[in-house]
Amino acid sequence: MTDHEHLTIRNSASASNVSDPAVSTIAERISSTLDGLLGRWFTVYVVLCAVVCIVTFIGYSHGKAASLDEVISMTIARQPRVHDIWTALMKGIQIDPPAMHVFVHLLFRAFTDTAQIARIPATFGFLLLCVSVPILLVRHVPPVYAAAGFFLPYATYIRNRATDARPYSLMVGCSALAVLCWDRMQGAGNKRLWRAAFTVSLAAALSTHFFSIFVLFPLALGNWFGGTWPEKLISGTRFASSSLVFRTSLAPPYCSREQGSS
Repeated sequence: MTDHEHLTIRNSASASNVSDPAVSTIAERISSTLDGLLGRWFTVYVVLCAVVCIVTFIGYSHGKAASLDEVISMTIARQPRVHDIWTALMKGIQIDPPAMHVFVHLLFRAFTDTAQIARIPATFGFLLLCVSVPILLVRHVPPVYAAAGFFLPYATYIRNRATDARPYSLMVGCSALAVLCWDRMQGAGNKRLWRAAFTVSLAAALSTHFFSIFVLFPLALGNWFGGTWPEKLISGTRFASSSLVFRTSLAPPYCSREQGSS
């Protein structure tokens, strides 16, 4: 290797050593600037992203054909009375709690009975999930990371359910809101308001689909690993009792169905 080649390699190494701190400094300044902007305009950012999300998935909904499960759900929701919806569900046409079907039934009566109208709750549920994630994260991580959390649900399977007239997306959205309310209950502020919102969102999640019962496990673990032993015992009892109450409240229609068929 010639002296000229040695000099070229040495100069390249020196340049890289000089440029790395410069690049690092520029990246830190950009990150700091973004953190500052998002910290001041975080609510505006979430609202703008929410508008983009809802417009996007409304467009997806208009371009998607109805699946068999959606057709069955819409057929149940088209029943003339809420009592008829309960009757159809008790016959086992679909094994779901009635909340989603009743909601779509009311939408059909207010607007028209199309697949796009029936998908509104699912799209709203996905939007609720996307909004809850960054608001949850902003208490624990820098704003730039919390802002990126808005698009985390886009990388999951639930994105495909955002345009389905089925309860899965709404279930996940209500569950995310329940976790957000639970997190805010641990901090300062109006805890009574957050407790009320937590109760409503958890009840809504448990009323959409039976799989929502799994949201109680991370909430129970979060309560178990925080607080004193009496608080842990009270939290565990509270979640066990609430699970039992909600599961029991959904049992009578199906129990009466089995009794009627026996």
